Amino acid sequence: MKRLMALVLAFVVLAALQAGFAETAITKTETGFGGDVTVTVTFDGDRIVSVEATGDQETQGVGSRAIELLPDQIVQAQSADLDFVSGASMTSAALLGAVKAAISENSGAGAEEAALAMAPGTYTAKAAGFGGNVVATVTVTEDAIQEIALENEQVDNPFINYEVWTYVYPLSCTVEAPQIFETVTNLLVPRVIEQQNLNVDVITGATATSTAAKLAIRDCIRQAGGDGVVAALTKEQPVSGEKLTYDADVVVVGGGTSGTTAAARLASKGAKVVVIEKSGRLGGEGSLSSGFMCFGSSHQYEEGMDTDAARMATFEKWMTATHYGSRAVIVREFMDNNGETADFLADNGIPFRFSESGANYAVESVYNMDVAQGFKNLGQIVLDAGGEILFETTGKELIMEDGKPAGIRAERFDGAEVTVNANTVVMATGGFGANPEMTQEYIGDTFSQFSVRNTGDGIRMLLGAGAVMYHPTAVNSHILNTIGNPAGFEIFDQTIPFEILISYPVLKVNEYGERVAREDIGAVGSMQALNNYYTAQSGNFFTIFSQEMADIMKESGLAGLGQTARSFVVEFENVAFDSSLPMENIQAVLDASVEQGLAYKADTVAELAEMMGVPAAALVETVSDYNALCDLGEDLTFGKESAYMHSLGEEGPFYAIIGKTDIYGTLGGVDVNKHTQVLDANHNVIEGLYAVGLDSIGVVFDGGGYNEQGGMTLGWGFTSGKMAADSIAAELGLAE
Repeated sequence: MKRLMALVLAFVVLAALQAGFAETAITKTETGFGGDVTVTVTFDGDRIVSVEATGDQETQGVGSRAIELLPDQIVQAQSADLDFVSGASMTSAALLGAVKAAISENSGAGAEEAALAMAPGTYTAKAAGFGGNVVATVTVTEDAIQEIALENEQVDNPFINYEVWTYVYPLSCTVEAPQIFETVTNLLVPRVIEQQNLNVDVITGATATSTAAKLAIRDCIRQAGGDGVVAALTKEQPVSGEKLTYDADVVVVGGGTSGTTAAARLASKGAKVVVIEKSGRLGGEGSLSSGFMCFGSSHQYEEGMDTDAARMATFEKWMTATHYGSRAVIVREFMDNNGETADFLADNGIPFRFSESGANYAVESVYNMDVAQGFKNLGQIVLDAGGEILFETTGKELIMEDGKPAGIRAERFDGAEVTVNANTVVMATGGFGANPEMTQEYIGDTFSQFSVRNTGDGIRMLLGAGAVMYHPTAVNSHILNTIGNPAGFEIFDQTIPFEILISYPVLKVNEYGERVAREDIGAVGSMQALNNYYTAQSGNFFTIFSQEMADIMKESGLAGLGQTARSFVVEFENVAFDSSLPMENIQAVLDASVEQGLAYKADTVAELAEMMGVPAAALVETVSDYNALCDLGEDLTFGKESAYMHSLGEEGPFYAIIGKTDIYGTLGGVDVNKHTQVLDANHNVIEGLYAVGLDSIGVVFDGGGYNEQGGMTLGWGFTSGKMAADSIAAELGLAE
């Protein structure tokens, strides 16, 4: 009996001990670059046992690296105060912020107690946005956030040459794009103060700037009261139960380049229009772009330009470039309408710079507010005609009755249900480049796209109504980049991997271990040729070089390998510097890049191939063949300049820097006729349905890629919006 009692007592003690050390799992979610990043942190008391993270919409090879790397680092450090994973700052910030919220909850910090712990005063902090820094100045009382001011701080880059046109793009990104920054200031800041909540949703279309603003504000609150205060002010977003209904002649889904043009043009003719726009501003990528193909504008006629001859010559070039696979009648309709489109836009405040080659969207407008104001002017036309612009609202369902559209069901950012009743629908949602499932299905790969909001919403709805895809297999890429810059270095050193990636003397291979093209194509070809070569490879590509070459670059820069000119590239995040500059810290940079997963290093080419995930035999053969051509002094395969032929040699170690292509958008959409009316599988018009911009751009391309003409994508965006509006106005019997 005593033995039985002892066993029972032991069991009770053991159970008590187990209960005292029971693990606790806490799940938190924050917004990353592409969508929600969710973490589940398991604690044993205060000790972090494990961290599991998911983020299905984060970019593969970029944001996904943060999800792969950070959980183990957090467990090892027993802290979420870690550096961001290079190239994945938005995803890193979301993941680490969610873990910190879980840690605060596990510590048992009470909201009331923490909120009262703030030291009244004004605090300042900054965080890196898409280009520049977002600086937050936050004033708090003992228990509330009182005021928030955001400042757009330029990042000084001494390597920018203001006289070279290809620096225009990176120059624009030394600060946040003003129109995006303004949107964050006007929308996100008031919500943080009104809700007393650090966890308000990012503004769609301004993800990087929103995230930077939230991080900077969060740091200010941490200064005022610590992690407990941050936890107290990190709340669930309130969900609206509203159900809103609007009636209109036309509903336009998407307020970007094409949608805003269509809506303003229709409103100017007397139509009542409702615009549903996912982001917090009008203009989309059109407010950040340049180059508009135009023939026959009033300005051109006033200057005596022979636009008819130019139009015909361009038409012939366009059809040749698209292998006669684009719809000739639609290409011609576009060219016959873009002059009048330019006049309409210019009359309403969209700034243009006209030249003999056509009307070009002003490049300098990329980093001023002129274009943003122009789109506001177009939006005001809609409002003045009795219409509505529903910002931060996403179209969800196309309402069809008897085979014809009857409106759109949508959802506002706060969960409010929106219904717009209209018998005419214009889809202008910007293609599907940020939808990995769709790009995998139609193009065979996934890509990083600058606009993460273009997820194919409109195309999905149109396909459900009977539309069919037309030439959906191409993307528009102007950008080559590394998958991230190594953390912990000044701007020159952190850019070294990028400089090597885009350089001319260094071998480049695809995911099959094959050489891709002449590496100096940027010097002798075009921006389209450079990027299309690498986009066509699918997935990542790699730059391969040896330790011997790295040692030469350390002493003499790229010039030591035979490159005397600055590499040609148009990039948003990095800047190509002078090839003669020695890379004195290259070894530390390469070592850090390998450690951070941005590059590989191995003693032999075969071992390097295994790390890269490419066929070893193929890479060994490629390197051997390339070395032989370098020894010969002539590139008999692709014709690269002899001066850039530099052998990797036989001795390791060897390095591979991971490269990728970034895209502006997809170049295929649904089938339409010359009036942009949507067609079904039998080529019949689906009455009342129109698709413009990237939602229908496949009809003027051939599914192969962007070509040499230039100005077509932005031009099609604006002009197709005008074409749709004019067709709808005629159908509705509206006066000119």
